[in-house]
Amino acid sequence: MTVSTEVDHNEYTGNGVTTTFPYTFRIFKKSDLVVQVVDLNDNITVLTLDTDYTVTGAGGYVGGNVILATALANGYQISISRELPVTQETDLRNQGKFFAEVHEDALDKLTMLIQQVRSWFSLALRKPSFAANYYDAMDNYIRNLRAPSRPKDAATKDYVDILSGASLSRSLRVPESFINELPDADGRKNKTLSFDNSGSPLLLDPESSGLWGYSLIDSFQDGASITTRFQALHWKRPDGNGEYYRWDGSLPKDVPENSTPESTGGVSLGAWVSVGDASLRSDLISQETDKGSSIVTYTPKFNDAVSMSVYEKLSVDLVTLSDYGFKVGNTGSQNKAAFQKAIDDATLPTEIVIPEGVFIVDPGITIKNTVTMIRGAGAYQSRIFSTGTAAPIITQQDGVITFCEFRDFGLDGNGYAANGISLTEANHIKIENIDVVNTNNNAILVNGYSIDIIGCRLFQNTGNGINVGGHCNNINIINNRIYGNGAGGVLLTPAYAEGGMSVRVNGN
Repeated sequence: MTVSTEVDHNEYTGNGVTTTFPYTFRIFKKSDLVVQVVDLNDNITVLTLDTDYTVTGAGGYVGGNVILATALANGYQISISRELPVTQETDLRNQGKFFAEVHEDALDKLTMLIQQVRSWFSLALRKPSFAANYYDAMDNYIRNLRAPSRPKDAATKDYVDILSGASLSRSLRVPESFINELPDADGRKNKTLSFDNSGSPLLLDPESSGLWGYSLIDSFQDGASITTRFQALHWKRPDGNGEYYRWDGSLPKDVPENSTPESTGGVSLGAWVSVGDASLRSDLISQETDKGSSIVTYTPKFNDAVSMSVYEKLSVDLVTLSDYGFKVGNTGSQNKAAFQKAIDDATLPTEIVIPEGVFIVDPGITIKNTVTMIRGAGAYQSRIFSTGTAAPIITQQDGVITFCEFRDFGLDGNGYAANGISLTEANHIKIENIDVVNTNNNAILVNGYSIDIIGCRLFQNTGNGINVGGHCNNINIINNRIYGNGAGGVLLTPAYAEGGMSVRVNGN
């Protein structure tokens, strides 16, 4: 027979069902086949004859089938190739018979060996032509390269990852995939880098923006010419002290000798604006609504807290529950009604104070977003003893509760209350020095982000001591005593794939 085809291997892709795969070339023995399987991670496995597969058609001229013991998995690839031993097994004796078939088989094997070597060469990394000055990987990976050591060595992915990671760790970066480039050297020189409202780079002239402070000039008495916002003109007093003023109107501004701020435009926006300490001291003691405490900043101790002025902070109403008839000796329903009335009356930001004592209160106290703090005199000094139905002692209205703090009081569920504090959708919450015992579920349940739970004692609750869900980002659970609870200590159950980031649980 002739070798009428150049094919010496076949490849197929599995579908999870097929077990029989044809080969379309001649083999002498079934052991002449090499069968390999490539999985979805490009791992190559050589199968074992008569264990992993059987062969039909060996010794024939038109091929046969490879039959796998199990179906080839979906997406896996199978390679069936002919690999002959490099031997010459035809033995012709002197004066023996000259059989054509014997010679054809010998020549066929030589042809097959040539095809086999050519197939091996086709697997090598090669130039596409003799004239080419590059090697073509034909969209295949090149693996197990050694790390580069010389300037023109190929770089491995691991080498690039390590190098770029080291460089990025020392760089200032932005999370966006694109940011506008900076101007050339002439446009950057003597400028300061800033960013505009869209976050794009912005170069500022320090002289015109005042980023480097003011250039101090003497004086109204001596006369001067103001040409930039960066200049501050001194108004000297007889004792040598005085104020500095910058000009907020049109430039340039000529100031004649022996003048004052009032005689050259007045002190106001669009005219002279004081930049000195004396003006600041005057503003701090002023009773005008836009001065005094309005120009002093207060920052709450919440994660991601929003700063406000002291004026805004002190505008919070302070309500003591005693003012609403909340007292020792009342029934649980009476004290619950008093507590709830104090909350319902809160139309402005309100801080609610629980007085000292042990108070019987029915569960189901429902807070709203105007309540900024509920505090007592201490975890053991101000205690609420629950009776009645299996509701949380303190819960929330519909919507989202934000920027609320609970501190310095105790809650005893008495085996009835479902939870001590249950906030189903709340962000920027701080719970500190709270004692929660004997609830019929979780001591503290909060769904949200930016949650601080610090220094609490959570004991003998049938559920978890602390259960945080929802976004569950930016969580601090620190220095709490959590013991004797039925389900567990701390349970974090993010409701979203991006949840559970920036969580610190420490010292509990």
